[in-house]
Amino acid sequence: MRRRAYRTAAGLLVALGTVHASLTVPFYGELSPDAVWFAGTGLAMAFLGCLNLALAASSAVGVRTLCRAANVVGLAYGALAAIAVPEPQAYFGLLLLLAVTVFSFLQQPHDSTR
Repeated sequence: MRRRAYRTAAGLLVALGTVHASLTVPFYGELSPDAVWFAGTGLAMAFLGCLNLALAASSAVGVRTLCRAANVVGLAYGALAAIAVPEPQAYFGLLLLLAVTVFSFLQQPHDSTR
């Protein structure tokens, strides 16, 4: 159950990041520093979600360590983003970041074999 919830949260983070990045052109319409930052934020969410999916499927110590560190940094960034942009999608992203961070610390090496 916990493993499924972890994969679901990570998959939703990938989806949210992909949608976020794909909205860059409709929102900005041109290449600008703000557009690049917006797209990069979406890509970061998607990559972080992919890293968590890798952890859900792996018991490698290196993956676990990198994923946990990335999640803590991502969670801090997400909290700042939710403060700066107090909109529902920012809170949803923060909730997903919190979920994958907690699940990554609950993930044990033997969990990947269940």
